[in-house]
Parts: sequence; structure tokens; C-alpha cells
Amino acid sequence: MDENKLRQRKMRRYVYLLAGAYIVYQAVSMVLDVKRGVVMDNPALILGGAAVLAAAGLALASVQIWALRRERKEEAETEEKEATEKEDA
Repeated sequence: MDENKLRQRKMRRYVYLLAGAYIVYQAVSMVLDVKRGVVMDNPALILGGAAVLAAAGLALASVQIWALRRERKEEAETEEKEATEKEDA
């Protein structure tokens, strides 16, 4: 694959990772608002939404971390393979 496309894909993964972290931050913020006693109509609904947001954010971030690790491992294996081929030649 073209190196430029690989760089774009990696950067996209980092952006998704940051988005997942921000979603988790917003969920925590919602829970803290309920804990502080901010006036709201239905705190149970807010807490349920915060739980869904936290789960979605954690899932998004963890999938991106997993994919980044896998890609780094593949890159290291490719570099090692190329180095071995150069030594053999």
C-alpha cells in the first residue's frame, strides 16, 4: 500500500481514538453533573445516556488501540523481513 495512504489511515485511527476519549469525557461530565445536583427533569435518563456514551467511547477507543498495535506489529515484521532479505542478498 502507498505510504501516504498508510499515514492517512494511521492518522484517522488517532482521530477516532481521540473522539472515543472525548465521548468518555462527556459521559463522565454528565454523571458528575447529576452528582452535583444540576437541575434536570429525569436524572435516571441522563445516567442511562451517560452509560451508553461511556460504553460507545470505550469501544471506539479500544478498537482503535487494538488496530494501531496490530499495524505496528505488521510494520515491524515487514521491516524485519526486508532486513533479512537484504542480508541474504
